[in-house]
Amino acid sequence: MSPALVVERFDVRRGPTDRRYLALEDFCSVLDLPASAKYDGTIERMARGLRPLSTDPAADIETLFRRAFFAWLIADGDMHLKNLALLKIAESGSKRFDTVRFAPLYDAVTTRVFPGLGGDRMALKLNGKDDRLTRQDFLTLARTIELPVARAEEATVRSPLPCARQCLRWLCRRFSNGLMLLKQRRSE
Repeated sequence: MSPALVVERFDVRRGPTDRRYLALEDFCSVLDLPASAKYDGTIERMARGLRPLSTDPAADIETLFRRAFFAWLIADGDMHLKNLALLKIAESGSKRFDTVRFAPLYDAVTTRVFPGLGGDRMALKLNGKDDRLTRQDFLTLARTIELPVARAEEATVRSPLPCARQCLRWLCRRFSNGLMLLKQRRSE
């Protein structure tokens, strides 16, 4: 069997009976920046733009923090403002968005493995830094973006390994389901 990439879309309706309206707005747009400025943002500026728009700002600020930590953990130098977005959902008949939340993770890659990118840095600065970050930098970030330090400690100390295991199990399930679907379609 040929290699395959299985992707679950979060930005499209789930089927013909799904009447919701979905809008995806990347953080260049949220922060009123041109696409060419996608590497010019900071995590702190994203938090300031996110807080007044989100329908669950506390959860989304924590998600932003965890995304920044995850990008650092996997050496993702491509987590820029066009690769982070808000997902806005309006139920059928609604005149406004009922929920505005941080969009699910997409385009997360380890960039340092690519030729010429061995010294790649974080795409967005935090605490004025894009390299040589420490746990203390992330705790300072938490205080700056008003994330309770206990939640930051949970994200940086206790949860990365179980989170990685959970993510791997989820990916394996999705991959297995995708392979079964491909086999089924090929046999039809």
